Amino acid sequence: MSRWRGRPDRDALLVLLGAVLFRLLFLLETHGDPLFRLLVLDARAYHELALRFASGDFFYGRDPLWFAPLYPSLLGGLFRLIGPDPFGARLVQLALGVGTALLGLRLGRTWSRPVGVVAGAALALSPILVFYENQLLYTSLATFLTASFLGMFVPLARAGSGRRALGSGLLLGALGLVRSNALLFLPVAALILVRRRGVRVAALFTTATLLALVPVLLRNGVASGSWTPLTVNGGMIFATGFAEDSRGGRALLRKPDDFGPRGAYHREAERIANRSMTLAEASRFHRDRTVERILRRPLETVRLTGRKLALLLNAREIDDNLGFPLARGRAASLSWWPAPWSFLVLGSALGVVATFRRRGEGDVESRVIFAFAATYAVSLLLFFVTARYRAPLTVPGAVLAGIGLEWIWTTVRNARWRELGWIAGIVVVAGLVLFRDPGVRADPALARIAVAAAFERDGQSEVALRMTEEALALDPSIAGGHHNRALSLLSLGRTEEAILASREAVRLDPDLYEAWLGLGTALARSNRVGEALPAFRAAVDLAPRHPDALTNLAQALATTGRMREAVEIGRRAVACGADRLVPLLTRWEREADGTRGGD
Repeated sequence: MSRWRGRPDRDALLVLLGAVLFRLLFLLETHGDPLFRLLVLDARAYHELALRFASGDFFYGRDPLWFAPLYPSLLGGLFRLIGPDPFGARLVQLALGVGTALLGLRLGRTWSRPVGVVAGAALALSPILVFYENQLLYTSLATFLTASFLGMFVPLARAGSGRRALGSGLLLGALGLVRSNALLFLPVAALILVRRRGVRVAALFTTATLLALVPVLLRNGVASGSWTPLTVNGGMIFATGFAEDSRGGRALLRKPDDFGPRGAYHREAERIANRSMTLAEASRFHRDRTVERILRRPLETVRLTGRKLALLLNAREIDDNLGFPLARGRAASLSWWPAPWSFLVLGSALGVVATFRRRGEGDVESRVIFAFAATYAVSLLLFFVTARYRAPLTVPGAVLAGIGLEWIWTTVRNARWRELGWIAGIVVVAGLVLFRDPGVRADPALARIAVAAAFERDGQSEVALRMTEEALALDPSIAGGHHNRALSLLSLGRTEEAILASREAVRLDPDLYEAWLGLGTALARSNRVGEALPAFRAAVDLAPRHPDALTNLAQALATTGRMREAVEIGRRAVACGADRLVPLLTRWEREADGTRGGD
């Protein structure tokens, strides 16, 4: 195994320089584009969690954890040091990307200098990684931890001390606290170590991995009574990945806001079970229903899994929010490499063949890399296969691609023409698989609607309205788009247009409670409270425990003088968490009592 010397060598300096310059080019090119400063969906949630941590809420309240905690906790710690400026956090994440490239160089040198150079360069110049390093998402940390873990575990499989076993186990545990699906590699890794290094080393590694999870287990159990080692979101995300309306990795009709407390999944579980549920119970409910549907429709499940595998291999993106497909057209630094993932997988395929063509023990390190990549890929097939979820696979993929390219080079240099013919055949077959269109596309309308909603939350209503109207020009049948357009119009004071947009939303989807709520709000804003009442009632019928729907209905009832009904609905709203209604509810109760006295 080759090692770094005491000072950086030429290859390391070139990788470092390439990674830094590429990220500086990206920053210079995108600094004036508000899209690259926007916090969308999960990024906004991570930002809010980090702010809670920075303010001293180190345990995130008493609810069971929904997001894996390591990334928002580190982000919150950073905010305590430098202030809550997302730009500073993005710079740190871009620096993590530089570190990942250097770790990839070092990992690749386990095989040879050329493999290290290819791996380091691929990680340094990947437009997908650079884009997600700019987002307040776990992706950069997960990729960095993957490179760190593999850099310690791969040599452990052949030799190494108990200290290395403990270190690599802790790193896998840390990776699991960012991407919980990575923990599926734990039993595979333990089996590798039992076979290669003995039971003692495997036990040390496993113990260290599990110890990293203990603080989260204790936090969930003590704070919320849910003794889960990580998060409670698995059942709902599993249900989305195998939903009847799924496109192979994400469902058509689910939005990220539907997942968490009081989201659509939570309400649906309570409605079907006809009882209140904790978030953990609702997640288990959807997990069990999904397993039941998979067992009842095995052929449909096989077809869906096959479509997911095709998407994983050829990276036909289906992101329905601010993902790489939407952003790459706005920056040359993101579009210079036409199909970065597919070419990486093509090189990886050659690397896998080169690894397994060796007989006997062969190249142990290469097989370990393949085992991690295969396990992680299988774990993605259970959930989502889009770019940010598979980003950690870039690390083993870059190494395997380096092995594959080195095989081609040595074959050509030694004039092994027959073997070169086999390589050409592999490239052709793999290319046909990787570049085959599975018939699934990113939905540009849905992506624009999600991004426009984030602009609206930031108070940029005019930008949000323009983007929503662009989306509806592409697909006018999206009810949520008309609802979002109504919200922007209402923010801009164009109330009558907002009413028309809301009516169109409820016409397209009468089950969209947000649209009924928006319609009622717009009518109330135009002093048509009597017309708003049926809309608020429809929202409450669809979401009977949603505090905003209950609050708006209670206020409309009070405005029209129906104090007894207002008190009844207001009490339900307060029970569901509408604390801001408490002062009004006290006044309504007095007025309702006065009405009874008059009666």
